[in-house]
Amino acid sequence: ALAQHAAAEFWQRWHVDLRQRQVEWQRLLFLAEVAKRRLSLQPSVELKARAIALSVRGPIDLVTTFDRALFEQLCGELVGCSLEIVEGCLREAGVSPAQVDRVVLTGGVSRMPLVRERLQRYFARELPLLVDPEQAIVIGDAIYGRFLELAQRGSGLHRPSLIHISEPTSPA
Repeated sequence: ALAQHAAAEFWQRWHVDLRQRQVEWQRLLFLAEVAKRRLSLQPSVELKARAIALSVRGPIDLVTTFDRALFEQLCGELVGCSLEIVEGCLREAGVSPAQVDRVVLTGGVSRMPLVRERLQRYFARELPLLVDPEQAIVIGDAIYGRFLELAQRGSGLHRPSLIHISEPTSPA
């Protein structure tokens, strides 16, 4: 969302579409990811890309500032769709939010204040980060990979088992 917004602003000012330039677009995507992570910890961030495009007058820099409110506005619909998926899963399982003992947030996006606020409102309680969100993804992939390996060998294992892997961490 941040990269799209920055590219649209750049287009309006310079009439250069960074989304159509593979190298420049990848640079912008990387910088937007860094900005997204920083916005989880601070209220605003400046995104700078030196010489991201060239004109007849020379290199053009991209410099823009994002604040958390704009970021949340750009991502609000996507976060809402994600919450609908959570609601659907619980509905399909016949479980209410109050019946869920523990919620483990995984993936870098779970560090976003908007995501945490909406989930805390939905589950009507504080949701601490029990595991590092990125590490949880890696551990989950490793467990699933082992499950697939055992299933391929015909070990009789038909579904992965849930195991306790959490250790309190600080949201850095």
